[in-house]
Amino acid sequence: MEALKAQDIEKKLLAYLATDRVHPALLLAGSAKEAKLKTVRRMAKALLCPKRLDLPPFCGVCSTCRRVEAGTHPDVIWVSDPEEDTLKIDRVREVCHQMELTPVEGDCKIAIVEDCHRMNTASSNAFLKTLEEPAPGRHFWLLTPQIGNLLPTVLSRCLVFQFPDGAEVDSQPNPEWDGMLKDILRTGDFGALGQHFKDKEKCLELVHYLQVQWRLSALHPHLGTAPSEVFQSASFWEALMLFDEAVQLEGRLRSNANPGLLVESHLRETLSERR
Repeated sequence: MEALKAQDIEKKLLAYLATDRVHPALLLAGSAKEAKLKTVRRMAKALLCPKRLDLPPFCGVCSTCRRVEAGTHPDVIWVSDPEEDTLKIDRVREVCHQMELTPVEGDCKIAIVEDCHRMNTASSNAFLKTLEEPAPGRHFWLLTPQIGNLLPTVLSRCLVFQFPDGAEVDSQPNPEWDGMLKDILRTGDFGALGQHFKDKEKCLELVHYLQVQWRLSALHPHLGTAPSEVFQSASFWEALMLFDEAVQLEGRLRSNANPGLLVESHLRETLSERR
Protein backbone atom coordinates (compact mmCIF):
# COMPACT_ATOMS: atom_id res chain seq x y z
CA MET A 1 0.00 0.00 0.00
CA GLU A 2 1.74 3.14 -1.20
CA ALA A 3 1.52 6.56 0.44
CA LEU A 4 0.30 8.41 -2.64
CA LYS A 5 -1.97 11.42 -3.07
CA ALA A 6 -5.66 10.69 -3.64
CA GLN A 7 -5.51 11.82 -7.28
CA ASP A 8 -2.49 9.58 -7.89
CA ILE A 9 -4.35 6.58 -6.47
CA GLU A 10 -7.35 7.40 -8.65
CA LYS A 11 -5.14 7.49 -11.76
CA LYS A 12 -3.58 4.19 -10.70
CA LEU A 13 -7.00 2.59 -10.28
CA LEU A 14 -8.36 3.90 -13.59
CA ALA A 15 -5.26 2.63 -15.38
CA TYR A 16 -5.66 -0.73 -13.65
CA LEU A 17 -9.28 -1.03 -14.80
CA ALA A 18 -8.12 -0.56 -18.38
CA THR A 19 -6.02 -3.74 -18.23
CA ASP A 20 -7.23 -7.13 -19.38
CA ARG A 21 -7.15 -8.84 -15.99
CA VAL A 22 -8.83 -6.96 -13.12
CA HIS A 23 -9.10 -8.38 -9.62
CA PRO A 24 -12.80 -8.77 -8.70
CA ALA A 25 -12.40 -7.36 -5.16
CA LEU A 26 -10.75 -4.00 -4.55
CA LEU A 27 -10.44 -2.45 -1.10
CA LEU A 28 -10.12 1.33 -0.82
CA ALA A 29 -8.83 2.04 2.68
CA GLY A 30 -8.29 5.28 4.57
CA SER A 31 -10.19 8.12 6.18
CA ALA A 32 -10.57 10.24 3.01
CA LYS A 33 -14.23 9.30 2.51
CA GLU A 34 -15.15 11.87 -0.15
CA ALA A 35 -12.04 11.09 -2.18
CA LYS A 36 -12.89 7.38 -2.11
CA LEU A 37 -16.51 7.98 -3.12
CA LYS A 38 -15.45 10.27 -5.97
CA THR A 39 -12.95 7.66 -7.13
CA VAL A 40 -15.38 4.72 -7.19
CA ARG A 41 -17.92 6.80 -9.15
CA ARG A 42 -15.26 7.56 -11.75
CA MET A 43 -14.20 3.91 -11.77
CA ALA A 44 -17.80 2.83 -12.41
CA LYS A 45 -18.07 5.30 -15.27
CA ALA A 46 -14.82 3.96 -16.72
CA LEU A 47 -16.30 0.44 -16.83
CA LEU A 48 -19.82 1.32 -17.98
CA CYS A 49 -19.59 4.41 -20.21
CA PRO A 50 -20.51 3.40 -23.81
CA LYS A 51 -18.07 6.01 -25.17
CA ARG A 52 -15.08 4.90 -23.09
CA LEU A 53 -13.33 3.27 -26.06
CA ASP A 54 -13.37 6.53 -28.03
CA LEU A 55 -12.88 8.91 -25.11
CA PRO A 56 -11.02 7.18 -22.26
CA PRO A 57 -11.68 6.68 -19.49
CA PHE A 58 -15.30 7.98 -19.84
CA CYS A 59 -17.27 10.88 -21.31
CA GLY A 60 -18.96 12.09 -18.11
CA VAL A 61 -22.04 13.48 -19.88
CA CYS A 62 -23.93 10.51 -21.30
CA SER A 63 -26.96 8.96 -19.62
CA THR A 64 -24.83 6.16 -18.18
CA CYS A 65 -22.29 8.51 -16.60
CA ARG A 66 -24.99 10.80 -15.22
CA ARG A 67 -26.87 7.89 -13.63
CA VAL A 68 -23.68 6.51 -12.09
CA GLU A 69 -23.00 9.95 -10.59
CA ALA A 70 -26.56 10.13 -9.24
CA GLY A 71 -26.43 6.61 -7.83
CA THR A 72 -29.32 5.37 -9.98
CA HIS A 73 -27.59 3.11 -12.51
CA PRO A 74 -29.17 -0.39 -12.33
CA ASP A 75 -25.82 -2.18 -12.62
CA VAL A 76 -24.16 -0.27 -9.77
CA ILE A 77 -25.34 -1.51 -6.37
CA TRP A 78 -24.60 0.82 -3.47
CA VAL A 79 -24.49 -0.67 0.02
CA SER A 80 -24.70 2.15 2.53
CA ASP A 81 -26.77 2.31 5.70
CA PRO A 82 -25.27 4.84 8.17
CA GLU A 83 -28.19 4.37 10.56
CA GLU A 84 -27.13 0.79 11.37
CA ASP A 85 -24.12 -0.19 13.49
CA THR A 86 -23.78 -3.52 11.70
CA LEU A 87 -24.05 -4.55 8.05
CA LYS A 88 -26.36 -7.49 8.54
CA ILE A 89 -26.19 -10.86 6.85
CA ASP A 90 -29.58 -10.45 5.12
CA ARG A 91 -28.36 -7.31 3.36
CA VAL A 92 -25.13 -9.03 2.31
CA ARG A 93 -27.04 -12.01 0.94
CA GLU A 94 -29.33 -9.67 -0.98
CA VAL A 95 -26.36 -7.94 -2.59
CA CYS A 96 -24.70 -11.24 -3.46
CA HIS A 97 -27.93 -12.42 -5.09
CA GLN A 98 -28.24 -9.21 -7.12
CA MET A 99 -24.66 -9.60 -8.30
CA GLU A 100 -25.46 -13.07 -9.65
CA LEU A 101 -28.19 -11.71 -11.92
CA THR A 102 -27.53 -10.70 -15.52
CA PRO A 103 -26.50 -7.05 -15.96
CA VAL A 104 -29.38 -4.82 -17.07
CA GLU A 105 -27.47 -2.74 -19.64
CA GLY A 106 -23.81 -3.62 -20.00
CA ASP A 107 -21.57 -6.64 -19.54
CA CYS A 108 -20.62 -6.08 -15.90
CA LYS A 109 -22.08 -5.30 -12.49
CA ILE A 110 -20.52 -3.37 -9.61
CA ALA A 111 -21.19 -3.58 -5.87
CA ILE A 112 -19.86 -0.69 -3.79
CA VAL A 113 -19.85 -1.43 -0.06
CA GLU A 114 -19.33 1.66 2.09
CA ASP A 115 -17.97 1.15 5.61
CA CYS A 116 -17.44 -2.54 4.96
CA HIS A 117 -15.84 -2.87 8.40
CA ARG A 118 -19.40 -2.89 9.79
CA MET A 119 -19.82 -6.48 8.58
CA ASN A 120 -19.90 -8.89 11.51
CA THR A 121 -18.48 -12.42 11.35
CA ALA A 122 -21.67 -13.93 9.90
CA SER A 123 -22.13 -11.30 7.17
CA SER A 124 -18.39 -11.37 6.36
CA ASN A 125 -18.47 -15.14 5.89
CA ALA A 126 -21.56 -14.86 3.69
CA PHE A 127 -19.78 -12.24 1.58
CA LEU A 128 -16.62 -14.35 1.50
CA LYS A 129 -18.33 -17.15 -0.40
CA THR A 130 -19.13 -14.75 -3.25
CA LEU A 131 -15.63 -13.22 -3.24
CA GLU A 132 -14.08 -16.67 -3.60
CA GLU A 133 -15.91 -17.49 -6.85
CA PRO A 134 -17.46 -14.35 -8.35
CA ALA A 135 -19.31 -14.57 -11.65
CA PRO A 136 -17.52 -13.13 -14.69
CA GLY A 137 -17.76 -9.36 -15.04
CA ARG A 138 -18.56 -8.80 -11.37
CA HIS A 139 -16.69 -6.14 -9.40
CA PHE A 140 -16.77 -5.71 -5.63
CA TRP A 141 -15.36 -2.44 -4.29
CA LEU A 142 -15.08 -2.19 -0.53
CA LEU A 143 -14.54 1.12 1.27
CA THR A 144 -13.43 1.50 4.88
CA PRO A 145 -11.56 3.83 7.24
CA GLN A 146 -11.02 0.89 9.65
CA ILE A 147 -9.17 -1.82 7.78
CA GLY A 148 -8.22 -3.40 11.10
CA ASN A 149 -11.81 -4.50 11.72
CA LEU A 150 -12.05 -6.64 8.58
CA LEU A 151 -11.80 -10.40 8.77
CA PRO A 152 -8.33 -11.43 7.56
CA THR A 153 -9.96 -13.94 5.20
CA VAL A 154 -11.91 -11.12 3.52
CA LEU A 155 -8.89 -8.83 3.42
CA SER A 156 -6.68 -11.52 1.89
CA ARG A 157 -9.03 -11.73 -1.11
CA CYS A 158 -8.87 -8.01 -1.85
CA LEU A 159 -6.39 -5.89 -3.72
CA VAL A 160 -5.77 -3.00 -1.31
CA PHE A 161 -5.35 0.66 -2.22
CA GLN A 162 -4.52 2.94 0.71
CA PHE A 163 -5.75 6.52 0.47
CA PRO A 164 -3.90 9.32 2.31
CA ASP A 165 -4.68 10.18 5.92
CA GLY A 166 -5.85 6.60 6.38
CA ALA A 167 -3.48 5.47 9.11
CA GLU A 168 -5.34 3.94 12.02
CA VAL A 169 -4.31 5.13 15.46
CA ASP A 170 -5.24 1.83 17.05
CA SER A 171 -3.03 -0.12 14.63
CA GLN A 172 0.03 1.31 16.38
CA PRO A 173 1.53 -0.47 19.40
CA ASN A 174 -0.12 0.60 22.65
CA PRO A 175 2.54 0.76 25.42
CA GLU A 176 -0.02 0.45 28.23
CA TRP A 177 -1.73 -2.65 26.88
CA ASP A 178 1.47 -4.21 25.57
CA GLY A 179 3.12 -3.74 28.96
CA MET A 180 0.17 -5.34 30.73
CA LEU A 181 0.09 -8.30 28.31
CA LYS A 182 3.86 -8.82 28.64
CA ASP A 183 3.58 -8.83 32.43
CA ILE A 184 0.83 -11.44 32.26
CA LEU A 185 2.89 -13.60 29.90
CA ARG A 186 5.92 -13.27 32.17
CA THR A 187 4.27 -13.80 35.56
CA GLY A 188 0.95 -15.50 34.85
CA ASP A 189 -0.67 -12.95 37.20
CA PHE A 190 -4.07 -11.80 35.96
CA GLY A 191 -4.82 -9.80 39.11
CA ALA A 192 -4.24 -6.40 37.49
CA LEU A 193 -7.03 -6.93 34.99
CA GLY A 194 -9.71 -5.85 37.43
CA GLN A 195 -8.09 -2.43 37.75
CA HIS A 196 -7.83 -1.95 33.99
CA PHE A 197 -11.30 -3.04 32.90
CA LYS A 198 -14.00 -1.79 35.22
CA ASP A 199 -16.19 -0.39 32.43
CA LYS A 200 -17.43 -1.75 29.11
CA GLU A 201 -15.85 0.96 26.92
CA LYS A 202 -12.37 0.19 28.26
CA CYS A 203 -12.95 -3.50 27.58
CA LEU A 204 -14.11 -2.78 24.02
CA GLU A 205 -11.00 -0.64 23.41
CA LEU A 206 -8.79 -3.58 24.35
CA VAL A 207 -10.80 -6.01 22.23
CA HIS A 208 -10.54 -3.72 19.19
CA TYR A 209 -6.79 -3.54 19.79
CA LEU A 210 -6.58 -7.34 19.96
CA GLN A 211 -8.50 -7.58 16.68
CA VAL A 212 -6.16 -5.18 14.90
CA GLN A 213 -2.99 -6.83 16.21
CA TRP A 214 -4.08 -10.40 15.48
CA ARG A 215 -5.06 -9.34 11.97
CA LEU A 216 -1.64 -7.75 11.50
CA SER A 217 -0.03 -10.90 12.87
CA ALA A 218 -1.81 -13.01 10.25
CA LEU A 219 -1.25 -10.71 7.30
CA HIS A 220 1.75 -8.49 7.98
CA PRO A 221 3.82 -9.93 5.07
CA HIS A 222 0.95 -8.89 2.77
CA LEU A 223 0.28 -5.53 4.46
CA GLY A 224 3.87 -4.47 5.07
CA THR A 225 3.00 -3.52 8.67
CA ALA A 226 4.11 -5.72 11.56
CA PRO A 227 2.07 -6.24 14.74
CA SER A 228 3.25 -5.38 18.23
CA GLU A 229 5.93 -7.70 19.63
CA VAL A 230 3.40 -9.48 21.87
CA PHE A 231 1.53 -10.77 18.80
CA GLN A 232 4.39 -11.71 16.48
CA SER A 233 5.02 -15.36 17.37
CA ALA A 234 1.64 -16.70 16.23
CA SER A 235 1.32 -18.69 13.02
CA PHE A 236 -1.07 -17.50 10.31
CA TRP A 237 -3.84 -19.92 11.29
CA GLU A 238 -3.39 -19.32 15.01
CA ALA A 239 -3.57 -15.55 14.52
CA LEU A 240 -6.62 -16.00 12.30
CA MET A 241 -8.35 -18.09 14.98
CA LEU A 242 -7.50 -15.58 17.72
CA PHE A 243 -8.76 -12.70 15.58
CA ASP A 244 -12.06 -14.51 15.10
CA GLU A 245 -12.30 -15.17 18.83
CA ALA A 246 -11.72 -11.46 19.52
CA VAL A 247 -14.48 -10.56 17.06
CA GLN A 248 -16.87 -12.95 18.80
CA LEU A 249 -15.80 -11.57 22.18
CA GLU A 250 -16.83 -8.07 21.07
CA GLY A 251 -20.36 -9.31 20.39
CA ARG A 252 -20.60 -10.93 23.81
CA LEU A 253 -19.25 -7.81 25.52
CA ARG A 254 -21.96 -5.61 24.08
CA SER A 255 -24.70 -7.68 25.71
CA ASN A 256 -23.01 -8.71 28.95
CA ALA A 257 -23.36 -6.98 32.32
CA ASN A 258 -19.86 -7.94 33.52
CA PRO A 259 -17.41 -7.20 30.67
CA GLY A 260 -14.36 -7.37 32.95
CA LEU A 261 -14.93 -11.05 33.68
CA LEU A 262 -15.37 -11.82 29.98
CA VAL A 263 -12.11 -10.09 29.07
CA GLU A 264 -10.26 -11.77 31.95
CA SER A 265 -11.57 -15.19 30.91
CA HIS A 266 -10.57 -14.58 27.29
CA LEU A 267 -7.04 -13.46 28.18
CA ARG A 268 -6.57 -16.31 30.66
CA GLU A 269 -7.41 -18.79 27.91
CA THR A 270 -5.40 -17.23 25.08
CA LEU A 271 -2.33 -16.01 26.99
CA SER A 272 -1.92 -19.06 29.22
CA GLU A 273 -1.39 -21.15 26.07
CA ARG A 274 1.36 -18.77 24.91
CA ARG A 275 3.47 -18.72 28.09
